[in-house]
Amino acid sequence: MKKICKASFIALLCCMLILPLLLVLSCTIPHQTIEKNTTQSMDILYQEGMHPRFFLNSSGCMMDNFTDMIILSEAMCVDEKKPIVSAMRSTMVGFGDELFADNYKAFVQKEPVSFYRDYSWYWHGYLVAVRPLLVFTDFVGIRVINSVLMFGLALLIFILAWKKLSIRAAIGFLLALVASFFIVVPLSVQYGSVFLIALTCSLLILTWDKVRTLPGGSALFIIAGSMAAFLDLLTAPLVSFGIPAMFYLMFAKKNQKEDAHFLCGINRLFVIGISWCIGFAVMWCWKWLLGSLILGENIIAAAMDEAAFMSVNKEETSLMQCLLMVSSFITSLVSLPPIGHTILRLALVLLGGIGFLIYLFGFRSKAALIENIPYLLVALIPFAWCIVFLNHVTIHIWFVFRIFSLTAFGGTLFIAGTFSAEKCRQRLFRHKQ
Repeated sequence: MKKICKASFIALLCCMLILPLLLVLSCTIPHQTIEKNTTQSMDILYQEGMHPRFFLNSSGCMMDNFTDMIILSEAMCVDEKKPIVSAMRSTMVGFGDELFADNYKAFVQKEPVSFYRDYSWYWHGYLVAVRPLLVFTDFVGIRVINSVLMFGLALLIFILAWKKLSIRAAIGFLLALVASFFIVVPLSVQYGSVFLIALTCSLLILTWDKVRTLPGGSALFIIAGSMAAFLDLLTAPLVSFGIPAMFYLMFAKKNQKEDAHFLCGINRLFVIGISWCIGFAVMWCWKWLLGSLILGENIIAAAMDEAAFMSVNKEETSLMQCLLMVSSFITSLVSLPPIGHTILRLALVLLGGIGFLIYLFGFRSKAALIENIPYLLVALIPFAWCIVFLNHVTIHIWFVFRIFSLTAFGGTLFIAGTFSAEKCRQRLFRHKQ
């Protein structure tokens, strides 16, 4: 326990000191060095449209150029003469609603802008990478770099998972990427942060023995949670926990005696889950505290108002309605006419029922069920997130849906661990006789 606490404390302290320092350093880059590429990037995104659909007109492939333009305006609004204040205040051009077109034109043409706004309760840590990159390239170049990095990491992880763990680990990971419509993730800065964290942590778990221990795992997930709070705008932060957690749990199961699988899995899931939550929560609170002290403003109150808005259900949408909306969105991921979506929903229900019956015939044993419960628990975490942040999920389902990649990954591992094709054949054959 002492080793776990020590490793976690050091990891958290490093994040609290190093990450804000990197953000301040990025704010010292002279405005003139990024101006050309930033305005060029803004023009590219504006011409593409706010939410273009990248592939097959699917809502799952909807890009978020709107937020990426706001990120670019943040990069330009930094005052390099006051890097600490700029890092804490996070000023951006107000591109909302009917003012968007006017503000965009004024901003690009270096004319007075209608209004600015501060987004000071977020870290906006992506500026650590975005501002230096804008010195050398525009947004097209950033997309290329993102794509090469993310697809390269994903391919490497798939191969390592197959070789070091099993084919089901590799397939589960692949299904998680498919469920998240990974093809579009590198094209938006808004989406990419949590996946970079998840892929990097997964690669470390697959290649470095030390992070598979309890102290190493605790420190790694402290860092993952802190990085998610630092880089992400609450798109799908659970991805930074769930995907590496699956690999961590698989190694734990592989290295333990058979009769200790369940207790080992639950214990490790609890440790890394608490670690991620501590990193995530502490890093958020650290921003609110630092920002309030440096800016002399009550950022804590603004953050609490925002948190209340995300969780309080102002439109009186029930959890069941939210889940129905999620299922409706999932069927809309395929571009079909209305009657096609109805048929697709019915087909999914029918296939689900048939699949469940087949699963019952091939159910391995109660021992296998208990042994694989940790995977099931991770698969259910997105539903808990929907309960806590119901209003946020309801409004932003078109990008929040990516948290259900955990359900795809965990569900695949759970079913693969508790289902036996041989038993299914034997029982079906016995019933026929």
